Parts: sequence; structure tokens; C-alpha cells
Amino acid sequence: MKAISTILNRSVTEQFYKQHAGAFLFTFFILFGIQPSAADLLQFHYSVIESILQSATFFGIAALVWSLYTLKVVLFIRGCLRKESYDFIYLLLGIKQKTCLLQLSRMLAVMLAPLFVYGAVIMIVAVRHQLWLSGAGVLAAIVLLFTASVAATWRLIQNGKNNQLARRKVGLPGVRAGLFSILMQFVFRKQFITLLILKTVSFTALYFFAKTDSQVFEGRMLWLLFITVLIGHGVIIFRNFQFMENDLYFYRNMPVSKWYTLSSLLALYSILLIPEFWALKGIIFIQHNLSEYCWLLLTGPSVLLLIHSLLYSEDNKMEEFLALLFGIWVVFIFFSLSDNRWLMPAVGCVFGLVIFMVSYYRYEKKVDP
Repeated sequence: MKAISTILNRSVTEQFYKQHAGAFLFTFFILFGIQPSAADLLQFHYSVIESILQSATFFGIAALVWSLYTLKVVLFIRGCLRKESYDFIYLLLGIKQKTCLLQLSRMLAVMLAPLFVYGAVIMIVAVRHQLWLSGAGVLAAIVLLFTASVAATWRLIQNGKNNQLARRKVGLPGVRAGLFSILMQFVFRKQFITLLILKTVSFTALYFFAKTDSQVFEGRMLWLLFITVLIGHGVIIFRNFQFMENDLYFYRNMPVSKWYTLSSLLALYSILLIPEFWALKGIIFIQHNLSEYCWLLLTGPSVLLLIHSLLYSEDNKMEEFLALLFGIWVVFIFFSLSDNRWLMPAVGCVFGLVIFMVSYYRYEKKVDP
């Protein structure tokens, strides 16, 4: 059975870590590389772990992040099983179920190693502080996720070749009704790691800033941070645009209203900003500034829509797009210095709408000579 374990690790586990090496390195840098000293690093993670053990909110956030990572692992395995080159995995159905589940458990234990390692550290802190109930909750969550991943993987293998026949049906009659759904699936399936990292960083930064003591809270710094977070979504917007122009290249030639396309994009970016809006609830309950929160609520989707609309004005490469993002960041930082907060959502909505309506059908890709 050692041969089976070796084959699974080389064909599935190693490929998973190789394909997501950049995301793991970036996450490692964010979690362990930005603290000025080792003492600050330990204090930071110790505070995070204590918050997970002592706060139901932080435990829920941690459980959500662990669940999303586990889901990513299962989706990766499903993607492998949809390829004919992985048909050999179905030979596991020819051995005893107990042995097969044991091999899958070993494979998934390696793929979920980051979750187990951090969970073990949390358990050590829980035992040290005698937080038995919280520690049991963390242990139960990890065991549940591991068990669910093994069961889901076993179910996928039992489906056999049906995995390769399960294709997303995107027929021409349903494209109009499904544009929003297609974009949502693309974001959460193809950009999952990018989305997870971005949301973790942005949520944490906004959540703690919104909870700052009202005596030292600075509104302009909040807008600086919020606009920076919005600009950070540029990488997701750029990939969405490339997906629409490459994989859905036929869509612009269909008899679909521009208003429908525009509303689909606006709805997509509004939903993507839900974590940030929830993180900013401290503006209402701690800073007691409902109007400020409302302007933030309106500014977010309008800025993302403006960024997407500007991509139709010219065929930009990534370097040019980054320069464009910097220009948008400067402009909105300038507007944030004004007391007229309505200027930012107004500029985003008006210019985004006008640029989209004028440039949508005029956009053409540059042809390299």
C-alpha cells in the first residue's frame, strides 16, 4: 500500500502545492514576514490565537477560513478527477473500502497540513490557559472538516467517469440569464486563493481600524485604507475582464442589453464587498457615524465598476493596468480629503456608467505585429 500512497502524493498532493506555491508564499509573508521582530511576530499570533479561543466572532471567522481552504482542496481533487490523465485513481475502487479511505485520509492529511499545524498551536495555547471548551470546539471543527473532505473525495471517486461528463452547461439561450452566475463561479473557483488572501487582509485591516477608540479615530485614514482595499480588487477585476473577453468573447455580439451587463457587474462587485461592509460595522456601533458608513457602502461598488469600465476604453496590458489603478487611487484619495463624501460614489457611478456605455462595443484588442 506504500506504492498507492506514493502515487497519490506525487500526482495530487505535490501538484496542489506546486500550483499554489505563490499563494502559500504570499500568505506566509503576510502572516510571518511583516512584523519588525520575532517578539512582535510571536505576540501577534498569540493575540490572534487568544482571540479565536475567547471570541465567538473570531472563532467563526477562523472556521470560515478553514472551511474555504478545505473546500479549495476538494475542488482541486475534483478538477484532477475530471482529467483523463487521472483515470488511474479510479482503480482505488478495486481495493477494500477501508484501505481506500485510509489512503485518501493520508493524502488529505498532507494537503490539509497548514490547517493541522495551526490548529495544533491553538490547542497548545488552549491547554495552557485551560480553555477546555474553546479548545474542544477548535478540535471538533478541524476533525469535522477533515472527515467531510475525506467523505467528499470518496464520493467523487465513486462517481467514476461521471466526473468528466459533468460539464457546466452554458448554452447560448441561458447566457443572458446566467452572466452573473458565470462570473460568480469564475471568481470563486478560478480565483479562490487570490480572493481568500485579499479578503483576509482587507477584512482584518478594516475590522480593527473601525474598532479604534473614537477619541483617536481619524476618518481620512479610514478612507485611505478603504480606497487602497478597493484598488487591491483590481487583480480580480482584470481577470474577470480577461475571462469575459477570451472565454465569453461571443457575449458582446449577442442581443443582450448593455444595462443588463452593467447591472450584472455591479451586483457581482457589490456581493464581493460584503466582507468589507461587515468589517466596517464598527463605524456605526463604535464611531456612531451612520452617514459615513452609507457613503462607504455606495463608494465601494461604484469604484470597482469604474475600474472594470475603464478596461473597455483601451486594451491595457498588466503594466498599463497597474498604472491606471495608481491613477484612480490618487484621484479618489484627493476626493477623500473633501468633506463632501458624496463626490466619490457620484464620480464612480457617473464616469463608470458613461465610459461603459460609450466604450463597450468600441473595445478592440490590440493585434501584435
